[in-house]
Amino acid sequence: MDPSALNFVRRLKIRHFSVLIAIAEHGSVTRAADALGISQSALTQTLAEVENIFGSPLFSRTSRGVVPTELGNMALARSRRFLQDVEFWEREVQAMSSGYRTHLNLGVVPHLSSALLARTVRTLVQQVNLSLTLHRGNTRQLLKLLRERKVDCVVGRLPPDDDLVGLSHRLLYEQRPALVAHPALAARLGKRDVQLKDLSSARWLLPLPDTPTRQRLNDEFRKHKLVPPAPIIETESSEVIEEMIASDDGMVSIVPEDVANDFRGRGRVATLDLRLQWMLPAIHIISEARDQPLPAEEHLAASLVRLRNEMNAAAAQP
Repeated sequence: MDPSALNFVRRLKIRHFSVLIAIAEHGSVTRAADALGISQSALTQTLAEVENIFGSPLFSRTSRGVVPTELGNMALARSRRFLQDVEFWEREVQAMSSGYRTHLNLGVVPHLSSALLARTVRTLVQQVNLSLTLHRGNTRQLLKLLRERKVDCVVGRLPPDDDLVGLSHRLLYEQRPALVAHPALAARLGKRDVQLKDLSSARWLLPLPDTPTRQRLNDEFRKHKLVPPAPIIETESSEVIEEMIASDDGMVSIVPEDVANDFRGRGRVATLDLRLQWMLPAIHIISEARDQPLPAEEHLAASLVRLRNEMNAAAAQP
């Protein structure tokens, strides 16, 4: 490390970061001191120490209270990142003290098979000896957590290229779409060659309008000179889709094929015999750009791919 940088690091203390964040969050030295449980004079002294290290004011007083300067905003971003790293380290230390190899903070989108996710988590805990914190959400929500260093990696679909700056990703597997319905509706439709026009009057549960799945399905209807379906419910929750379709024999939805296999395995929802000739966006593992991926990420990726292949092979058995 450069000598000047080393001297800079040696002068900084963790309490400096906590004070900066508290002042920014509360917009007041008095309220920040109360929140940290220290006197106002102690907080003011700590702030003076930090500003002396940076060689410039980090906050300015305005009619709206105390607000960060441009340099202060940079210091805050680094402070938050550092404290998030400390929190990650603390969880890893706890995990290793409890006999685990490490701890993985994992974000997963709803498009993953729940059976695949459960088996993967079981494998990581029982065979790889990891402990995990699992976050569920859409890609946008999880990438925000990734950039805030609240998760180590995300398993999901890729966002637009401009949302991938500073991130790395690799392909895990492709997903096919499948149409699912109540078993009674599937039985009625199964008596003939099912076509999209047969589903025009169905009650649809669909993903949000700006999702690739919804857009591709709409294109498929238009290609067949049909009006795209107007859903009665818009959701990406596989739990909601399964529950609603299982209780209504006029409902139809579109989900990844491996999620449809989950439904079919539980016997409450059937897959329609209408194969769409296109693929859904692929599933990737997304993380911060690093020289080397975390070993836990490598175990996660390998387990997901292996277990999915095994489950697909089992589902293909007559």
